[in-house]
Amino acid sequence: MEKETTEDSTKVKHNSGESRRRQKYKSHKYKDDDIPKTPLMMSFTSYRTDLDAKHDKSERLVKLSRDITIESKRVIFLLHRTTKEDKSNLILEADKKLHSLEQSHWKNVALELHGEDIYLFLRSYTQGLQEYVEAVSFLYYLKHKDLVPLSIVKDSLTFHNVDSGAVTTKTISVEVPIIDFALGLTDLGGELMRLAINSIGVGDFTTPKEICSFLRAFYDGLMNFRATNWQMNKKLQVLRNSLSKVENACYTLKIRGSEAPKELLRDLVSSVSTTTCNTDEYDN
Repeated sequence: MEKETTEDSTKVKHNSGESRRRQKYKSHKYKDDDIPKTPLMMSFTSYRTDLDAKHDKSERLVKLSRDITIESKRVIFLLHRTTKEDKSNLILEADKKLHSLEQSHWKNVALELHGEDIYLFLRSYTQGLQEYVEAVSFLYYLKHKDLVPLSIVKDSLTFHNVDSGAVTTKTISVEVPIIDFALGLTDLGGELMRLAINSIGVGDFTTPKEICSFLRAFYDGLMNFRATNWQMNKKLQVLRNSLSKVENACYTLKIRGSEAPKELLRDLVSSVSTTTCNTDEYDN
């Protein structure tokens, strides 16, 4: 008992000693007014202020990018309903959603980036940018059966006569680097593959053939970006798999389309499209 009491008293003294040291440290912690006004300390104070402002701006951009990603996905899900519902009304609704997204979240991103070096903050909003490009390119394909130009995306992210409080800025915009634009376009392959399979389910056998031809040319064009970075290599493999599934679906329609009932064709195509392909053999 005496030994346990001694150990307990030692712990209490140790803990009390730690608490006193913490209080002493807090009491001696520098405040802004206590910092010596030497040139060196003034420089580091300025560095701290700049870093805090940069981190705060980066955090705001990350939150905006997260919201942009969510809203862009909702537009993509909406556009996938075009195989079962009225296409013109859904496209009009998607246009309105994208315009609202541009005038709210993207305008705030442009204000945050105005006068800044965008490459200091590109990683904070690149995911939202890529998802937005995917949504815009999917909508553009449904309208025109073609690939969206970079100029259209840049024009959508350019804002005129923006009132940012005390100052009215004539023109601000969100820079769209070519590699981020290409990364966003690469994700379009997965959406077109789903559109092709869903079209077969409703008895539309023309759309899969159009998508197959488009994806072949699309994949060949994106191969020019293959050596840019690891993200592009990874996304090109996914795009190649999507193209292979559409090719298998078209092959099944050609060979088995006249044999199987329309109600069973979607299941038949889906089972065939799940077979994997050897991408290295194609690329070499």
